[in-house]
Amino acid sequence: MPVNTRRLPASIRANAGLVTQLQLALDTCLTYGEQWVAILTPDCPDYYFGNYLLLEQRPTAEQIVAWSADFEGMLGSPQLLKHRAFVWPEPPTEEPPSDLPCGYDYLRLVSMRLAADAVQPAPALPEDLKIRRLEQATDWHQWNELQAEVTPGGEHPEAHRRYLDYQARRYRSLCDSGLGDWWGIFDGDEQLLAYLGLYRLDRVGRFQAVTTRRDWRQRGLCQVLLGTVLQHQRHAVNSFVIVAEGDHQAQRLYGRAGFVVDGVIGTLLRTTEGD
Repeated sequence: MPVNTRRLPASIRANAGLVTQLQLALDTCLTYGEQWVAILTPDCPDYYFGNYLLLEQRPTAEQIVAWSADFEGMLGSPQLLKHRAFVWPEPPTEEPPSDLPCGYDYLRLVSMRLAADAVQPAPALPEDLKIRRLEQATDWHQWNELQAEVTPGGEHPEAHRRYLDYQARRYRSLCDSGLGDWWGIFDGDEQLLAYLGLYRLDRVGRFQAVTTRRDWRQRGLCQVLLGTVLQHQRHAVNSFVIVAEGDHQAQRLYGRAGFVVDGVIGTLLRTTEGD
């Protein structure tokens, strides 16, 4: 069911990265509290950021400890979860938290936006390569293999596979609904070298998983693919949104394509069971 964005707190509504991520999660259940929105994905308890508390602002260490203890109850989860995850819109000038509870890792993400009428010409694609949509069963099989290679979590193979299978079903279901497509760069042997997803949400184009095969990195393929899809889709939306790790190579890549930071996202994640 589509998310009713008007029910979200104002600080969350103002963050395009958070709003579009919720709009892509059609199978999640939302519960609204006074200081948080509980996000539950019943079909995939192994999906950390499909089962989390979305907060109006950065929590205190005391709140994290209290909410961690009642995490399943607040989410409405019918089963015990092995992780704890919290997400919130972060002021751009905020420093990383200095009093993290034991076992938690902090990650800062940036939401970046590009107006459709500001899309730049795409870099040239090498002659022996081609760009097209993922359509055939063999395309998606290669996508699955590459996702498994580049997605963290392989140290827990069963949970990792459940998460990957869920994401594949979700992404393809969104495509089947007409909300978007996945695009790839292929070589002459039809090997998938790089890919990305683009979904259209209320005249906003939301990118997902801009990825290159490890042995083809540092050759500019993502820049070419991103630029080509931006050119192809610039008349279908008013703007494009993408989320990247702060101070990360991906942010610099998107910046070269014309994206600018218009929001920051803070996350806390604990991936093992604790007290």
